[in-house]
Amino acid sequence: MEASGSTAYISTSANKYSHCSDISPDNKGLVIFGAANGVALWNSLDKDQKLVHQVLPGHLKEITSVQFVPTRSDSGELRFVSGDRDGKLIFWRRRSEAGEREWTSVQDIESGHSASVTSICSLADVSCLAGDSSSSSKKQSDLILTAGSDCIVRVWRWDVDEAGEDKPELLQTISTNKKIPLASAISFFPGTNVPVLALSSTDRKVQIFTFQPDTNQFTFSLSLEGHIDWVRCLAFAPTTSNSSDLLLASGSQDAYIRLWSLSPLVESRNETEVAPTEKETDGSDEADQDQELDQKLMDQFEGLANQGDGEGPDGEVGTVNMRAFHLDVKEKSGSVKKFSLSLSALLQGHDTWVTSLHFSPPLPSGSARKQPLQLLSASADNSLILWSPTNANATSNSTAASTTGIWFALSRFGQVSVKGLGFFGALWGGNWTEPDGRRQVLASGWAGGWNIWQEPLLKEDQKNLDLGLLADAWEDVEGPTGHFDGVKAVGWGGGKEGREWILSVSSDETSRIHCPWTRPSASPEEGESSSTAKITTWAEIARPQVHGYPLTSLATLPGTHGFVSGADEKVVRIFGETRGFVESLVGLGAAKLEDAQTSEAPVGASVPPLGLSNKMVTTDAPEEEDASADVGFNYTRFSISEALTKPPTENALSTSTLWPEVEKLYGHGYELMAVAASYHSSLIATSCKASTPQHAVVRLYSTKDWKSIPVTLGGHSLTVTRIAFSRDDRFVITVGRDRSWRLFEVDQDGQSYHPLTFSPKPHARIIWDVAFSPLLFGTNDMLFATGSRDKTVKIWKRPSAEDSKVWESVKVLKFEDGVTSIDFYGGLHNGCLVLAVGLETGPIHIFTSAPLVENVLPTEWTSRLVMEQSVAHLDSVTRLAFRPPTSDSSADESSVLKLASSSEDRSVRVFDIRI
Repeated sequence: MEASGSTAYISTSANKYSHCSDISPDNKGLVIFGAANGVALWNSLDKDQKLVHQVLPGHLKEITSVQFVPTRSDSGELRFVSGDRDGKLIFWRRRSEAGEREWTSVQDIESGHSASVTSICSLADVSCLAGDSSSSSKKQSDLILTAGSDCIVRVWRWDVDEAGEDKPELLQTISTNKKIPLASAISFFPGTNVPVLALSSTDRKVQIFTFQPDTNQFTFSLSLEGHIDWVRCLAFAPTTSNSSDLLLASGSQDAYIRLWSLSPLVESRNETEVAPTEKETDGSDEADQDQELDQKLMDQFEGLANQGDGEGPDGEVGTVNMRAFHLDVKEKSGSVKKFSLSLSALLQGHDTWVTSLHFSPPLPSGSARKQPLQLLSASADNSLILWSPTNANATSNSTAASTTGIWFALSRFGQVSVKGLGFFGALWGGNWTEPDGRRQVLASGWAGGWNIWQEPLLKEDQKNLDLGLLADAWEDVEGPTGHFDGVKAVGWGGGKEGREWILSVSSDETSRIHCPWTRPSASPEEGESSSTAKITTWAEIARPQVHGYPLTSLATLPGTHGFVSGADEKVVRIFGETRGFVESLVGLGAAKLEDAQTSEAPVGASVPPLGLSNKMVTTDAPEEEDASADVGFNYTRFSISEALTKPPTENALSTSTLWPEVEKLYGHGYELMAVAASYHSSLIATSCKASTPQHAVVRLYSTKDWKSIPVTLGGHSLTVTRIAFSRDDRFVITVGRDRSWRLFEVDQDGQSYHPLTFSPKPHARIIWDVAFSPLLFGTNDMLFATGSRDKTVKIWKRPSAEDSKVWESVKVLKFEDGVTSIDFYGGLHNGCLVLAVGLETGPIHIFTSAPLVENVLPTEWTSRLVMEQSVAHLDSVTRLAFRPPTSDSSADESSVLKLASSSEDRSVRVFDIRI
């Protein structure tokens, strides 16, 4: 049988940039977002797979911007561009005949920019490009604009010819005069095929550029002023061939949104408009008087509006200028059209930075539904606002009436969270193109997860209503979640055998629990009954610890639902489950009803003001202590767990899934480094960062009374990086930065351990991990493996089962990169041992031993599977953990091994390993 490895679960978060997510223009709900240095893909319309299904490798630094390139509706292909913090650009494509995960990198441009890419925008099917003609072999010509912190905007032309070959090429480089560009947007001038570019930089202005078809170059036209702080986001309203004007929205750090109207200039224009040339009048006294009156009224309005506009960071006062600018636009045919650009509306509703703007997308031609013209804004104040004009005739397919209506906040979405600095990207989603479809609002937040709000299911008498009339009753639904900093450790826990859920801890100061969710399938396979078809996916269901220090290590306690965590502090903390969590495992199908013990479990936890300890709550929190009734941080926050039948939303995870602390353990003098628990959950072993032998010790604690065992395990001279118990708890082994391993054997009291043997420098570099094999042929037969930065794994055994003091290396496995994590499967698989090895660059290797012969320990190992970055991780693998075996495993479970992994790429993954 050929070995294979597939991804069953990916938990990761969106990067904290305003332009780091986008949704496919084909109305099929594919969301892309930057996740560390990878591009995560998530089908938001898949009712069964509500998670990230793929992460594309290619970037070495954090991704800062992504953008889909619109394609013709009949092409069936998808394309997008991604940029990272080093300035690298990658052009991606998935052909129409390719599978869902068959993305190819068309072109990698290492020197796209010399600094971070800040924004990407695109415009499809630009027919006015010089050199194109009706007889040309070009099938489609697109413009891509990339802006960077190097104060450069680059214009790229991406052609797809009849053979389907991609040809990205650089057209133009625009300097922003030492001002960093922050946002960009591109569209067509109304009624033309001439592109217009809006660009904002660190000068608080919005610059407008006009495309010149004869030179294929953008030229500067004018600057729009009025914002008193940096403009973070720009968006053009969608247009069609029938659109008579074009709306541009600009969102700023001054908390305001400005709407600018770009309209064809007609002879009967308002006389308050200021053109580049002198105004024309008809010469009559009556016209002069009317013009003077109009000017006075306009000046009075601007004066009143300017009174509340506030001051900028440098003390400057914002302005509301209603006067219009004129632009001359030359088409490819040589004709010139005139346009007027002026401020149309000023929207105030957010309290601080506006981070994202998106107009509602147009419905496909012939759609039975009506889509109003609406604007979605996201802010750092933890809120999103759906704006709509009062004029009901304004739609996404026709923006003409929007300039005469007053815009107001139709709906407001938000999040209540202990920690959070708002939303970064907001998108329109949902299957709103269908008669029975429902729109969604998707937003990535500070905590790493996606917040989703969905409009209510339409009743029969509501299906012909405008979507804009359904302003209330939007429901909060679950979405992908993940850590927003490097994940340091992962482990299995729960139930008698410790295999019901996965716990992960991260430098983002949170611990998170992930578990399988079994339910009826929304899309049964052919031949399956809809009543019996089941599907199992994974989801995050709890955040038991939200700490004030980066978490570094964990250990679960088999036989219980508790766990131990270590952080960049000197205190070891122990947590116990809540009643709602145990009931949720049953409701989600992850645990059996008879295994759930809830009678003595607390209902939740409370966090005092400025506290780091979660206190136990045995009854429901009093109403007067509700956090929502208080302002600031001077209140006790209650987190009351609930029994779940589906995964919680991002807001629920942040507010109602904390676990209470059972105990704190002290003794170390520096920040904790490693934590381990014995297989019988009777002992806990811990280590801390150390530069002297005095602190390079392992401390033991009894779980019966949580007291420290007097005897410490010493011998190392530097930090102990990992601790492991043998499967029978007879041995404890430690490895460290001093490149040594040390083995300890249990005393007769079963509580303390004494030194047995050691190897001073078996590796040339730091030893990152160590793991024991399962017991073989009896309690005295086992192996252990050590993994080091010297790019090797060494497997050790005793020459004689009677002599525990002598261990020798029987196999050296060599790799192309440093080894950062290893783990043995806890049983035999097809008569062989299984070893997983994770590298510092992200790949994961799977090895099997030779079939075991009685009383002979294996010495030969075979590489069976290598999962490269396209399947595994994009950065250092920090921990690997096989799901523990169980005596009553089904045939499918025994043939498929579950391997959990964590990484510095901020992801937690579960792999199905078949060997």
